[in-house]
Amino acid sequence: MAEIITAQGSATQRGTEIGRQTKWQMIQLVDLCRESPPAPFTWPETVKRSEPYYQQTQIHFPHLIAENDAAATAAGLDPQELFTTSVEELWATAPMNHNCTDVIAYPPASHTNQIWVGHNNDTDPKVAELTTVVERHLEDGLVILGVGTAGLFVSAGANSQGIVLTGNELTQTDIQEGGIPRIQLAMALLYAPNVTQAVSIALHPRRASSYNNIISSVQESVSVEASATAHRLIRPESGLIIHSNHYLTPGMQAYEGKPNYTSSLTRHRRATQLATQLHPLDRENMISILADHGEDNLPSENSICRHGESQTQFSFLANLTTGVIELAVGNPCQNRFEAIWQISSHS
Repeated sequence: MAEIITAQGSATQRGTEIGRQTKWQMIQLVDLCRESPPAPFTWPETVKRSEPYYQQTQIHFPHLIAENDAAATAAGLDPQELFTTSVEELWATAPMNHNCTDVIAYPPASHTNQIWVGHNNDTDPKVAELTTVVERHLEDGLVILGVGTAGLFVSAGANSQGIVLTGNELTQTDIQEGGIPRIQLAMALLYAPNVTQAVSIALHPRRASSYNNIISSVQESVSVEASATAHRLIRPESGLIIHSNHYLTPGMQAYEGKPNYTSSLTRHRRATQLATQLHPLDRENMISILADHGEDNLPSENSICRHGESQTQFSFLANLTTGVIELAVGNPCQNRFEAIWQISSHS
């Protein structure tokens, strides 16, 4: 079972505990980014370029910066360097990239009125080794589960108010230099008490760019397909939201920075096909989709369960009806799903 790191108290106290317990992962991530700064810049130049992003995050989400700085100190790292690893906008292809596939199923697409959120998180194999699961206990009573990289950076998660976050990296043409990094906004979303406020955070006017953030609860799910300057909201159609790493809505395709992305198009098409064939979806069907290797059953860069230069880092499955969250660390074709969290027990 994945080890859950617990951090509680103020943002500084939480950061200190996260830094202490994920020191190795943080150091490895900083070293990885140091070794591959975005061309044509050196690592010191990249750190300098991250400063305006840090300043905007500090203005609007000071608790995230307090966590970052305390975690860096506890891990023996420079706070600005650790923050720089989160500014994916500085890289054409960031070391901590998130090429993912999501399947969200509400009735009538799901079996016996169950609500399912399935997410495969794909990244560089070197980053996949740095997977962490952190449970934050805030002073106001909110509890946040975050699954991601090196303690601070979240790709999927949930909170004790019943908000579940998953989503997909998008390549966009309108990045706003010096804005709030998208991965910092993803963490900020999990502090929201409801879907409406979470959507508002996702669409923060000072965002540098955006993921396709999928925000779900028992009542509703919305896919916030956005860039730095525009967005469209996708609601379930016949109970389903299926998304990978390209823009789906006509209004956002003008911002597509990676047209004809074969892997994303193939994964989206296959997930849609399986969700239709296996309808209505239950736990076994959801896992079958997340572990799928295509019609030819050959693991590849283009399969939902990815193998290659980008591989599935973890597979996240939430049953919003029961509140049970399961996780398979690594490729779901090779690793078992285990229950790691219960939303209702923290509400």
